[in-house]
Amino acid sequence: MFRYFLPGLVLALSVTSVSAATIEVAVQDFQASGVLAYTFLGSEVESGTSGLFRLGTQNPVGALASVLTNPEFGFCIELTQNFSGIFSTYNVGDLTTANDPVIPAIGAVTVAKANLVRQLWSLFYDPTWESAGPYSDLQIAACIAFSGTLYEILSDFDGVSLSSLDISSGNFTIEGAGFLTPGDIAFINFNVPAIAQIYIANLSLSYDGPLANLVALTSPTQQDYIVQVIPEASSMVLAGMGLLTLVAGGYRTRRRSIEG
Repeated sequence: MFRYFLPGLVLALSVTSVSAATIEVAVQDFQASGVLAYTFLGSEVESGTSGLFRLGTQNPVGALASVLTNPEFGFCIELTQNFSGIFSTYNVGDLTTANDPVIPAIGAVTVAKANLVRQLWSLFYDPTWESAGPYSDLQIAACIAFSGTLYEILSDFDGVSLSSLDISSGNFTIEGAGFLTPGDIAFINFNVPAIAQIYIANLSLSYDGPLANLVALTSPTQQDYIVQVIPEASSMVLAGMGLLTLVAGGYRTRRRSIEG
């Protein structure tokens, strides 16, 4: 049976060390969002809100926090923590600080995982997800698949071989996805698993291109997030268009607003 659960989504960061920094964060809305059905650590199929988070920020402390904007856009990365619309204080650091306190063995973000997330972000993050919409079917499906691929990397990548990534088996699996409709979690059968596999198939351990500059926003009691610092707009637009070239042919476009 389906259990409605609100997990989150993901992003990545640089692995350079930085001085301590904090910022207050609250969830404001979701962009290009839908419902993701998944399993985690052998659980029954669960479903929850999935997409890009719009995060309100205030009261930055420290050099790294001071470069963050209001709002920020990012993905949550813990399947065992809830998010909140109430401001609370977060630490700001590199991605390896974003470890799940409930399941540390699975939630540990190693340098290898961090760099693969940064590669994924650099190649496939689409800045049009940050708009207010309306979104096409493909935009929503691509954003949900991006979130799911982040979970897959953080849950299953062994740091050695990309063959450890498979969204149909392992600690995390994607079972389906659809539009987010208030009061209804019925799916429209986006082929999100296929898009996630396209993302994975285009990752490489010998990748020598640019890596996205990302940071983790972490809290011991709230959902952690990954957001990008000082994005390069031109390269991000090209990355988003790359996905459209890969998978647009398989989707009928329908414009639809997302109700917050």
